Amino acid sequence: MKKIIFVCTGNTCRSPMAEGLLKNKLMKINPNYINDYDISSAGISVNPMDKMPTEEAILALKELGIDISNHIPHQLLRVDIETADFVICMTKSHVEYIKMLFNHTDVSKIRTLRELVGDNKNDILDPYGHNYDTYRKCAGIISETLDIILGEGIL
Repeated sequence: MKKIIFVCTGNTCRSPMAEGLLKNKLMKINPNYINDYDISSAGISVNPMDKMPTEEAILALKELGIDISNHIPHQLLRVDIETADFVICMTKSHVEYIKMLFNHTDVSKIRTLRELVGDNKNDILDPYGHNYDTYRKCAGIISETLDIILGEGIL
């Protein structure tokens, strides 16, 4: 079983959207994907007051028929890194922070989402605090990137 964890800052926008999108895409490919993949998300700096994704993130995925409203933000832990096959971050700064914080782990499995498709220059920018359209665009970029990753069999 491949364990994939998406990482962003607060685990309320980008990483739960990526988690929901990948689960949805895999379900369409193979309804039994749950036997092959363990997909989750976490944040490097989760606010304990946050009990769910942002309303905008929920709505952006709801438009696509995906429900992430039950997601509870999770603080990234060493065990998450150690047990994952892929740690997929939204920005290069997330990658660097994780490498610094968890310096005894296998850092070769920690990459940005865009790096997985050969784009070493662009990050998935944080929509937090921006308008709904920004969330929709962010979800679109994540979705398109996941389509390439799945199409090329990277995961």
